[in-house]
Amino acid sequence: MIAINSGISIAAIPQRRIRWPWVSATLILLAFLLGAHDLQASRRWFKTDKADIRLLAQEESNGRASRQIGFLLLGAVGLMLLTRPAGIALAPNPLIVLPLSMLLIWALISAGWSADPVITLKREVMLLCMLLAAAGLVKHFPVSLLSEIALAHSLFVILLGFTVELVLHSTVPGSEYRFAGTLHPNHMAINASLLLLCSLFIAFDRQDRRFLIIAAVAVATLLMTRSRTALASAIVGSFAFIMLACPPRKRFAFVLLVVLAGALALAVFAGDFFASFGQTLLMNRAGSDPTTLTGRTMIWQFAYDRIRDDWGRMLCGFGYGGFWTRETSQALSQRAHFVLAEGHNAYLDIMLTLGLIGLGLYVCCMLGTLCTWAAAARRYASCEAALAVGLLCFALNHHLAESAMTAPTFPTLVLWCVIGSAALHREPGANLGGRR
Repeated sequence: MIAINSGISIAAIPQRRIRWPWVSATLILLAFLLGAHDLQASRRWFKTDKADIRLLAQEESNGRASRQIGFLLLGAVGLMLLTRPAGIALAPNPLIVLPLSMLLIWALISAGWSADPVITLKREVMLLCMLLAAAGLVKHFPVSLLSEIALAHSLFVILLGFTVELVLHSTVPGSEYRFAGTLHPNHMAINASLLLLCSLFIAFDRQDRRFLIIAAVAVATLLMTRSRTALASAIVGSFAFIMLACPPRKRFAFVLLVVLAGALALAVFAGDFFASFGQTLLMNRAGSDPTTLTGRTMIWQFAYDRIRDDWGRMLCGFGYGGFWTRETSQALSQRAHFVLAEGHNAYLDIMLTLGLIGLGLYVCCMLGTLCTWAAAARRYASCEAALAVGLLCFALNHHLAESAMTAPTFPTLVLWCVIGSAALHREPGANLGGRR
């Protein structure tokens, strides 16, 4: 009432200062350490190529107690945040809320036609835990603060991975080395890519070049994982972020610098480069076959053969998490020894689990989110919106050859928070605009 009588708009009253969420960030880190990390990860990813596929399929189907505890803790953190008063004013964006709501409902009811209802129900519990955590984070924290949480989380995971490999020597002697730490190398590469984007954002937003050192650590880690999909996607995402975050004059200088550096590199190393162009693309991974995209085409053909003659499954899928069962994984292992429970194409995996209907809803949600953040980046000159665009471009490109960004992992949680922020804030990035 005092604000009205004095002529001060209630909307002009500043919101309470958002403190750095130490407790929430620590509990989320602990939840994912229990649910997604493994001290023997280096040996496990090697075993997917060389060991008993049947035993690994059984482990994947049964799950681990620590994994279940971790995701229950994650859901509890989300509930804790949701029960507290909101830190950010919410204004739902129907362009995203509608397809997102329909997609979530479709995923939950898919247990009714799932090929394996038990697995689907287990996956849906994990989905709900992830959703609770994402909703709680979006309710209280802007993307700029979430980027700080992501930077701390990803940097800790990488440092932990280096420590584990140095102390436990978990890499199999004589095998092709790829840095894994406590995750599969492809998942570690996603963490490194997330660290790269977040460190670039904070360096731009705060005009603090010290964070470029962290970006260099992220690039080195990304190269050590030898994940080609993550590397290409990180380049796309970083380029999208820099193009939106830089003023036009610096943007032109950045593009010119990249072109000149590339031309100089080709001029100096042209002979050696073209002579070993195949191995350059494969990042010197001797077991890779470029003609099959490292076995991916065999997996895609195998999955498509299971669905192409059944229009019911084509439209509705096999249920959320209901396609990559123990039997399906064993059947695939007869053709190609590959990582379990994944089609190495997120769009294909979504179609297999939720059908063309679910895939259409997911694509509409992602494109609506991308358009929303891109419009905010142009309208408000917001580094925060530019970061969101970079993360979305990374995910959309990464989906083409990997499915990890749809798995219940921390980078997926960050992606969901980016989508949720655009869905629940009609003009995201409006309060944090302005290049410095």
